[in-house]
Amino acid sequence: MTDPEAGLTPWDFTDYAGDMRRRYVVIHTEGVYKGATDTWNATMRDGVEDFADLLRAYRDTSHFHLIAYEEGTEPYSDLLPHIQADFSPWHKQEWFRAHIARWAEHMPRFSTKFPGLLAYYQTPQKRKAGVLTPIKAGKYLKKYLGDVLTEEFIQEQGLAWQSFFAPVELKVTQDADEVQAVYENGPNSCMSKEASMFQSDEHPARVYAGPDLGIAYIGTTDDPAARCVVWPEKKIYGRVYGDYHRMGVALETAGYKEGDDDDFAGARIRRIYNGAFYTVPYCDMGNYAHDDGTHLIIGRGDIYMQYTNGTNMDNPERCICADCDEAMDDDYSYYVEDVGSICESCFGSNYFTCDITGESYPDSEQVASPDDIRISRAATRRYSGQLFHCDGTNKWYPTSGYDYVTLADGDTYEQSYAEENAFECEFSEEWHDNAERCELDDGRVFAWEATRYLTEQFWDWKDGAVEIGRIDHPQQLELDLALAA
Repeated sequence: MTDPEAGLTPWDFTDYAGDMRRRYVVIHTEGVYKGATDTWNATMRDGVEDFADLLRAYRDTSHFHLIAYEEGTEPYSDLLPHIQADFSPWHKQEWFRAHIARWAEHMPRFSTKFPGLLAYYQTPQKRKAGVLTPIKAGKYLKKYLGDVLTEEFIQEQGLAWQSFFAPVELKVTQDADEVQAVYENGPNSCMSKEASMFQSDEHPARVYAGPDLGIAYIGTTDDPAARCVVWPEKKIYGRVYGDYHRMGVALETAGYKEGDDDDFAGARIRRIYNGAFYTVPYCDMGNYAHDDGTHLIIGRGDIYMQYTNGTNMDNPERCICADCDEAMDDDYSYYVEDVGSICESCFGSNYFTCDITGESYPDSEQVASPDDIRISRAATRRYSGQLFHCDGTNKWYPTSGYDYVTLADGDTYEQSYAEENAFECEFSEEWHDNAERCELDDGRVFAWEATRYLTEQFWDWKDGAVEIGRIDHPQQLELDLALAA
């Protein structure tokens, strides 16, 4: 746990019920959830943190590292991305997850001042002060993981980091044709289709071609790797689509900062109006705009910019499915994050709604689970306390409807699977797989490994004599009684 005396003080707040809570970031450093991250609120009882809820949620299958962070810090954007699986070329690898505890308070990320280097918080005090120290990636690994990684492997991983975060050229355009090409050829989104797939008179992304906004991208117009809307004069950018790691380096190196809806309010975009409707894209920087006669102004207004059909009007006959590119009725469509609106037919064939998160995902994001429950990979990361993984069935189960047991070797079995495929040793009172099952003459079952705990527990005293149950073991030798004597 972060030492409050040596760094950040946890955020204390009062919940809706009036109870005092203290908030932490939780990193699982051991167990079935190793490498997973989450946030957790400890209940304060007479000024003391109660960890019962945390222990009850994960039982005894995990070790935790609790990180404090200050009030106002948003863990899902400021902290967690730097220790989650898709952040760098290292984070998905087993060696990283195996030693996640060593990263818990460093939170390494790419250096914006020195592209290609790694930046990290050397101490909790520096993290509290927001001081990042740049260092070569290989040097960092040698310093903090040199006892578990070889020199050759450290050199290889250092080069991988340097290559992954190498600076790339940031291109910013306010040319309408270039903007359209970046959208049509670049990262997938609800606005990345060809102009003919929208109901608008022109490709809706063309409205970003000035006078205030533009499109930043990396790569070429034929194959852009990432893109986002920018306000060049203010040096702010909106949501990044595509390779947001390298795009983030390029943007920050160029002096851009991420902006929110309020930052983009007042931005002028092109006015394309045919007398019936406006051509506008699905806008990430605001829901509405108003017409000043020359431009559309993002912010307050009556021009709605949250439809995916390229206009400010709801036209179900011309809405396009992001999966099959066919027209669909908005009333019978489904929205899938990072994909767009999907027609009912495509959704039933290629997508599902997760019973844990309540959100929709492609079928490829579904993990194995009981037949009547659908669980996404996102749920296993974001709601790990509500789920567990059975090593026997290789399926995920919700803790609300299923129980589990933890075997002596650390594996987790769902309760009904355990009852058929495992047993509880009568001497050690631990669960073991049936492959380890042994039985005494009197019918008692035990795991051979359990004998390390036992001495006389195998013996029954009767009338002063010792009766020893027969123990069969694969390496047991049988000798004649005379030889044995």
